Amino acid sequence: SAEGGRSCFFLGSTERVQEVVRSVERQGGTRQATTSGVPPTETKAIERLPDGLQRIYLELKEQVLKFGPDVQTTATTNQLIFRASRNFAEIQSQSKAACLVFFVRPEGFKIPQNESAEVHGLTVKRVPDSHGWALNHRFKVDDTSDLDAVTKLLRQSYDAVHTRT
Repeated sequence: SAEGGRSCFFLGSTERVQEVVRSVERQGGTRQATTSGVPPTETKAIERLPDGLQRIYLELKEQVLKFGPDVQTTATTNQLIFRASRNFAEIQSQSKAACLVFFVRPEGFKIPQNESAEVHGLTVKRVPDSHGWALNHRFKVDDTSDLDAVTKLLRQSYDAVHTRT
């Protein structure tokens, strides 16, 4: 159908879909187009962060944008992203722990898999190689973290994007 100017395609049992729609309508629901599956804008993703984490993200974003004119910021459903031709940082919120978890590129680190090390005063952990992640070093940032140290780690990951050919 093309409700609200959007085309919808469905592969599966139309009988099951009709059954679900009738069930929702019986419960007083209405048919409405949704945006599920559509990634949020960066602004919307930031708005979902608790105030303290918003402040941290925005301060770091301001520093990261100074790395070069190629830096872009974006969001997916589950993370905020810093990129320059390729992602150099993926950021996830852990609201219960009141922190942001950063995943960065491995270049410049010498941390064995499944181990961690202190780098610029932050604990950086290397995830197992079996994950197959390009950004396989992670660290947590909260309101007690040294944002200059975080910026150094982000710069290291940004530089790695530019040195690879």
